Amino acid sequence: VWDSGIGIPAAEREHIFEEFYQVGNSGRHSSKGMGLGLAIVRRLAMLLDHPVRIDTKPGRGSRFSVAVPCVAAAPPRSAAPLELSQRATTLAGARIAVIDDEAIVVEGMQALFAAWESAVVGAASGEAMLAALGESGEYPDLVIADYRLAGDELGTDVVARLRRELGWAVPALLISGDSSTATLDVLRASGLEFLLKPVLPEELKTVSSRLVAAGRAAVHPPGDFHSYCG
Repeated sequence: VWDSGIGIPAAEREHIFEEFYQVGNSGRHSSKGMGLGLAIVRRLAMLLDHPVRIDTKPGRGSRFSVAVPCVAAAPPRSAAPLELSQRATTLAGARIAVIDDEAIVVEGMQALFAAWESAVVGAASGEAMLAALGESGEYPDLVIADYRLAGDELGTDVVARLRRELGWAVPALLISGDSSTATLDVLRASGLEFLLKPVLPEELKTVSSRLVAAGRAAVHPPGDFHSYCG
Protein backbone atom coordinates (compact mmCIF):
# COMPACT_ATOMS: atom_id res chain seq x y z
CA VAL A 1 0.00 0.00 0.00
CA TRP A 2 1.44 3.36 -1.08
CA ASP A 3 0.46 6.82 0.09
CA SER A 4 1.63 10.33 -0.72
CA GLY A 5 1.36 11.70 2.81
CA ILE A 6 3.82 13.42 5.12
CA GLY A 7 6.02 10.38 5.60
CA ILE A 8 7.08 8.98 8.96
CA PRO A 9 10.19 10.17 10.87
CA ALA A 10 12.61 7.42 11.93
CA ALA A 11 11.83 7.98 15.62
CA GLU A 12 8.13 7.29 15.00
CA ARG A 13 8.36 4.13 12.91
CA GLU A 14 7.92 1.61 15.73
CA HIS A 15 5.36 3.72 17.58
CA ILE A 16 2.93 3.82 14.65
CA PHE A 17 2.14 0.13 15.26
CA GLU A 18 0.96 0.90 18.81
CA GLU A 19 -2.75 1.12 19.53
CA PHE A 20 -4.23 4.63 19.34
CA TYR A 21 -0.92 6.18 18.25
CA GLN A 22 -0.98 8.62 15.36
CA VAL A 23 1.79 10.83 14.00
CA GLY A 24 0.71 14.47 14.23
CA ASN A 25 -2.38 13.74 16.34
CA SER A 26 -1.17 13.98 19.91
CA GLY A 27 -4.52 15.52 20.89
CA ARG A 28 -6.34 12.30 19.92
CA HIS A 29 -8.87 14.04 17.68
CA SER A 30 -11.28 11.33 16.55
CA SER A 31 -11.91 13.18 13.29
CA LYS A 32 -8.46 11.98 12.22
CA GLY A 33 -9.21 8.35 12.97
CA MET A 34 -8.61 6.07 15.95
CA GLY A 35 -5.04 4.95 15.35
CA LEU A 36 -5.89 1.24 15.35
CA GLY A 37 -5.36 0.23 11.73
CA LEU A 38 -1.64 -0.54 11.78
CA ALA A 39 -1.88 -2.20 15.21
CA ILE A 40 -4.47 -4.61 13.81
CA VAL A 41 -2.41 -5.21 10.67
CA ARG A 42 0.71 -6.08 12.65
CA ARG A 43 -1.12 -8.49 14.98
CA LEU A 44 -2.73 -10.34 12.11
CA ALA A 45 0.61 -10.45 10.30
CA MET A 46 2.35 -11.83 13.40
CA LEU A 47 -0.33 -14.47 13.86
CA LEU A 48 0.26 -15.65 10.28
CA ASP A 49 4.04 -15.11 10.48
CA HIS A 50 3.95 -12.66 7.55
CA PRO A 51 6.13 -9.66 8.50
CA VAL A 52 5.06 -6.10 7.74
CA ARG A 53 7.65 -3.86 6.10
CA ILE A 54 7.61 -0.08 5.96
CA ASP A 55 9.54 2.14 3.55
CA THR A 56 9.06 5.88 4.04
CA LYS A 57 10.51 9.24 3.08
CA PRO A 58 9.51 12.29 5.15
CA GLY A 59 7.63 14.74 2.99
CA ARG A 60 7.02 12.24 0.20
CA GLY A 61 4.99 9.35 1.60
CA SER A 62 5.15 5.76 2.81
CA ARG A 63 4.82 2.22 1.52
CA PHE A 64 3.59 -0.68 3.65
CA SER A 65 3.97 -4.25 2.42
CA VAL A 66 3.36 -7.76 3.74
CA ALA A 67 5.64 -10.59 2.65
CA VAL A 68 3.63 -13.71 1.82
CA PRO A 69 5.57 -16.84 0.79
CA CYS A 70 4.78 -18.46 -2.55
CA VAL A 71 4.31 -22.22 -2.59
CA ALA A 72 3.65 -24.71 -5.34
CA ALA A 73 0.00 -25.48 -5.97
CA ALA A 74 -1.21 -28.59 -4.18
CA PRO A 75 -2.29 -31.49 -6.38
CA PRO A 76 -6.07 -31.90 -6.82
CA ARG A 77 -7.70 -33.75 -3.97
CA SER A 78 -9.35 -37.07 -4.57
CA ALA A 79 -13.12 -36.99 -4.41
CA ALA A 80 -13.13 -40.37 -2.68
CA PRO A 81 -14.62 -40.25 0.83
CA LEU A 82 -12.22 -40.43 3.75
CA GLU A 83 -12.01 -43.56 5.83
CA LEU A 84 -13.21 -43.23 9.42
CA SER A 85 -9.63 -43.38 10.73
CA GLN A 86 -8.68 -40.51 8.42
CA ARG A 87 -11.64 -38.38 9.43
CA ALA A 88 -10.67 -38.71 13.07
CA THR A 89 -7.40 -36.85 12.44
CA THR A 90 -9.01 -33.85 10.70
CA LEU A 91 -10.56 -30.73 12.17
CA ALA A 92 -13.76 -30.97 10.13
CA GLY A 93 -16.74 -30.30 12.36
CA ALA A 94 -14.64 -29.60 15.45
CA ARG A 95 -15.78 -27.07 18.07
CA ILE A 96 -12.87 -24.95 19.29
CA ALA A 97 -13.03 -22.75 22.40
CA VAL A 98 -10.54 -19.86 22.12
CA ILE A 99 -9.79 -17.66 25.14
CA ASP A 100 -7.77 -14.51 24.43
CA ASP A 101 -8.27 -11.00 25.76
CA GLU A 102 -7.35 -9.48 22.39
CA ALA A 103 -10.36 -9.57 20.08
CA ILE A 104 -8.23 -9.39 16.95
CA VAL A 105 -6.50 -12.65 17.93
CA VAL A 106 -9.85 -14.38 18.41
CA GLU A 107 -10.98 -13.10 15.01
CA GLY A 108 -7.79 -14.40 13.42
CA MET A 109 -8.35 -17.81 15.01
CA GLN A 110 -11.93 -17.87 13.76
CA ALA A 111 -10.72 -17.20 10.22
CA LEU A 112 -8.04 -19.90 10.38
CA PHE A 113 -10.26 -22.60 11.84
CA ALA A 114 -13.12 -21.74 9.49
CA ALA A 115 -10.75 -22.58 6.63
CA TRP A 116 -10.19 -25.93 8.35
CA GLU A 117 -13.97 -26.50 8.65
CA SER A 118 -14.08 -25.91 12.40
CA ALA A 119 -16.25 -23.56 14.45
CA VAL A 120 -14.70 -21.24 17.04
CA VAL A 121 -16.36 -19.94 20.20
CA GLY A 122 -14.32 -16.98 21.40
CA ALA A 123 -14.13 -15.24 24.77
CA ALA A 124 -11.80 -12.86 26.60
CA SER A 125 -11.79 -14.74 29.94
CA GLY A 126 -12.59 -18.04 31.54
CA GLU A 127 -15.82 -16.68 33.01
CA ALA A 128 -16.95 -15.38 29.61
CA MET A 129 -16.14 -18.72 27.99
CA LEU A 130 -18.22 -20.62 30.54
CA ALA A 131 -21.14 -18.33 29.77
CA ALA A 132 -20.70 -18.79 26.01
CA LEU A 133 -20.52 -22.57 26.31
CA GLY A 134 -23.52 -22.57 28.62
CA GLU A 135 -25.54 -20.75 25.96
CA SER A 136 -24.56 -23.19 23.23
CA GLY A 137 -25.01 -26.27 25.41
CA GLU A 138 -22.22 -28.06 23.53
CA TYR A 139 -18.89 -29.43 24.66
CA PRO A 140 -15.80 -28.06 22.89
CA ASP A 141 -13.47 -30.54 21.21
CA LEU A 142 -10.47 -28.36 22.08
CA VAL A 143 -9.67 -25.39 24.31
CA ILE A 144 -7.01 -22.92 23.14
CA ALA A 145 -6.02 -20.30 25.71
CA ASP A 146 -3.49 -17.49 25.77
CA TYR A 147 -1.20 -18.04 28.75
CA ARG A 148 -1.40 -14.47 30.08
CA LEU A 149 -4.87 -12.94 30.04
CA ALA A 150 -6.20 -9.63 31.34
CA GLY A 151 -6.59 -9.17 35.07
CA ASP A 152 -3.68 -11.51 35.90
CA GLU A 153 -5.73 -14.51 34.76
CA LEU A 154 -3.60 -17.40 33.52
CA GLY A 155 -4.46 -19.83 30.76
CA THR A 156 -3.49 -22.75 32.99
CA ASP A 157 -6.12 -21.71 35.54
CA VAL A 158 -8.74 -21.23 32.82
CA VAL A 159 -8.15 -24.73 31.48
CA ALA A 160 -8.34 -26.23 34.97
CA ARG A 161 -11.64 -24.47 35.66
CA LEU A 162 -13.17 -25.46 32.33
CA ARG A 163 -12.23 -29.08 32.94
CA ARG A 164 -13.88 -29.00 36.36
CA GLU A 165 -17.06 -27.45 34.99
CA LEU A 166 -17.19 -29.73 31.95
CA GLY A 167 -16.59 -32.82 34.03
CA TRP A 168 -13.86 -34.23 31.79
CA ALA A 169 -10.30 -33.47 30.71
CA VAL A 170 -11.08 -31.62 27.49
CA PRO A 171 -7.94 -31.39 25.30
CA ALA A 172 -6.23 -28.03 25.73
CA LEU A 173 -3.50 -25.98 24.09
CA LEU A 174 -1.76 -22.96 25.61
CA ILE A 175 -0.20 -20.21 23.50
CA SER A 176 2.41 -17.91 25.01
CA GLY A 177 4.41 -14.93 23.85
CA ASP A 178 6.63 -15.23 26.92
CA SER A 179 9.57 -17.56 26.36
CA SER A 180 11.40 -16.79 29.61
CA THR A 181 12.86 -19.72 31.52
CA ALA A 182 10.42 -19.23 34.40
CA THR A 183 7.38 -19.28 32.13
CA LEU A 184 8.61 -22.28 30.17
CA ASP A 185 9.10 -24.16 33.45
CA VAL A 186 5.49 -23.39 34.43
CA LEU A 187 4.15 -24.44 31.04
CA ARG A 188 6.06 -27.73 31.09
CA ALA A 189 4.98 -28.44 34.67
CA SER A 190 1.32 -27.92 33.72
CA GLY A 191 1.37 -31.04 31.56
CA LEU A 192 -0.51 -29.16 28.84
CA GLU A 193 0.48 -28.80 25.22
CA PHE A 194 1.82 -25.33 24.43
CA LEU A 195 3.10 -23.30 21.50
CA LEU A 196 5.21 -20.14 21.53
CA LYS A 197 4.39 -17.09 19.42
CA PRO A 198 4.62 -16.48 16.56
CA VAL A 199 2.61 -19.60 15.76
CA LEU A 200 2.67 -20.88 12.19
CA PRO A 201 -0.76 -21.86 10.83
CA GLU A 202 0.40 -25.35 9.83
CA GLU A 203 1.90 -25.90 13.27
CA LEU A 204 -1.36 -24.84 14.90
CA LYS A 205 -3.34 -27.09 12.58
CA THR A 206 -1.12 -30.12 13.21
CA VAL A 207 -1.22 -29.84 17.00
CA SER A 208 -4.94 -29.02 17.07
CA SER A 209 -5.78 -31.98 14.82
CA ARG A 210 -3.87 -34.35 17.07
CA LEU A 211 -5.54 -33.04 20.23
CA VAL A 212 -9.03 -33.10 18.72
CA ALA A 213 -8.51 -36.69 17.55
CA ALA A 214 -7.41 -37.70 21.05
CA GLY A 215 -10.46 -36.03 22.58
CA ARG A 216 -12.86 -37.68 20.16
CA ALA A 217 -11.44 -41.06 21.12
CA ALA A 218 -11.99 -40.35 24.83
CA VAL A 219 -15.19 -41.02 26.77
CA HIS A 220 -17.25 -37.89 27.39
CA PRO A 221 -19.23 -37.50 30.63
CA PRO A 222 -22.92 -38.41 30.48
CA GLY A 223 -25.59 -35.75 30.13
CA ASP A 224 -25.37 -32.36 28.49
CA PHE A 225 -23.19 -29.37 29.21
CA HIS A 226 -25.91 -27.55 31.14
CA SER A 227 -25.90 -30.25 33.82
CA TYR A 228 -22.34 -29.24 34.67
CA CYS A 229 -22.59 -25.47 34.28
CA GLY A 230 -26.22 -24.85 35.09
